[in-house]
Amino acid sequence: MCCICDRRVENFKMWIYLAAFVGALVVSCNAQARSPCPGLFQYVSHEPGQWVADVTLASEADLHGVWVRLILDAPSSELNVTDNFGEVVTVDHLEYLLKNRDFLLKAGEPVKARIFVKYDGDKAPKLIGFRLNARTVCPEHGGEFNWVEENGQISKEYFFGDLNNKDFLNSRPTARAVTGCGTVPLFPAGSSSGKNEAEGQWPWHASIYLTKGNAQKSICSATLISPTHLLTAAHCVTPKNSEIPLNSDILRIRVGEHFTKSENKGVQEAHVIDVIVHSGYNAINFHNDVAIIRLDKAVTITDYVRPACLWEESPEVQAVLRREGIVAGLGFDNEGRYTERLTQAKVKVAARDVCLNSKPHLAPFLSENGLCAVYEKANTICVGESGSGFTVLSDTPKPVWQLRGLISVGAGLQNNLVCNESNYIVLTDLAKYLNWIKATLA
Repeated sequence: MCCICDRRVENFKMWIYLAAFVGALVVSCNAQARSPCPGLFQYVSHEPGQWVADVTLASEADLHGVWVRLILDAPSSELNVTDNFGEVVTVDHLEYLLKNRDFLLKAGEPVKARIFVKYDGDKAPKLIGFRLNARTVCPEHGGEFNWVEENGQISKEYFFGDLNNKDFLNSRPTARAVTGCGTVPLFPAGSSSGKNEAEGQWPWHASIYLTKGNAQKSICSATLISPTHLLTAAHCVTPKNSEIPLNSDILRIRVGEHFTKSENKGVQEAHVIDVIVHSGYNAINFHNDVAIIRLDKAVTITDYVRPACLWEESPEVQAVLRREGIVAGLGFDNEGRYTERLTQAKVKVAARDVCLNSKPHLAPFLSENGLCAVYEKANTICVGESGSGFTVLSDTPKPVWQLRGLISVGAGLQNNLVCNESNYIVLTDLAKYLNWIKATLA
């Protein structure tokens, strides 16, 4: 009888141990983050303060030199890679660049690299995605580009310009780059042609195109800040509701383009090799709405193509409050038709309280790193699309045009088809991002 009791006690203990083991296993599995691309990224182990994962690198063509950009959703204290795979570089501990110029990744021969991520506190940073040589490979659907659906309608996954996003507001949850920058040889600083059709008046303006085969679509504006780099709005170069950059091979840049449907004197087209979205970009409220585009080769500096200067004055809002600046870009008339030439408008930075009293719907989009601006006078054409630069003439003996902001939420996204002194727009204040910009360009 006692033997039977002892046996029951031992069996009971065994079930207790088994339940504890299964419970611990479940907790461990739940604590481990889900991979955004299981075929290319697998978490191997996770303990307090550190996790380990394997990254699979694969290519359909030989890659002579490998650059892997890993993007996390929260800062880590350290990221390392085994076997001296390459140099690890980071600016903000959210994005890490693993680079090895001498590594040969052969076509069809995947290679695994093991990474170790250390972090402080209870929240473990998770991988959002990664790029291999400027191409988004994780999430694995990040490279798909099909902006015409089977029914012939334009896909809603991508940003296709301000006027193709009528429900935007209602759909949202509650040192200088180049010597000689900011100069306009054809129109000396402070002068104006008085005509929108004057080519070369804003030589830093660029247009961003989405491409598929022979098809191209202009979606946003950008500003040239060096022969190989441009600044634009992050929402222009990411899929909707995503912080992951678009693949660079579906983007084209045109600088010196003044007319969209007729001959230009100085237009140059360039391919994109990398898109760097600010790690703090929020696709819901457009905070930190800024990205850097890197070209595959330098553009030629001419009278029609040259960079704007980065901001060199005080970063405080008071430095530009009620100060006149210029927004240049494609415009649209009161019937919602885009102009076929580059246009310009004078705008002034407005006080935050004045802006929000007039346009309270802009409050979710106006962060501490944003500016609110208003058109100076009535305009029959609304000037400036997403990504258009806001430049201000410096108050110096030899004035130059400095880039202070770029359009984040413009008139088009607010469904305003007539622009006047009552129209307010939200700008990303680039003076707040100078350290990030300069570190990325270095």
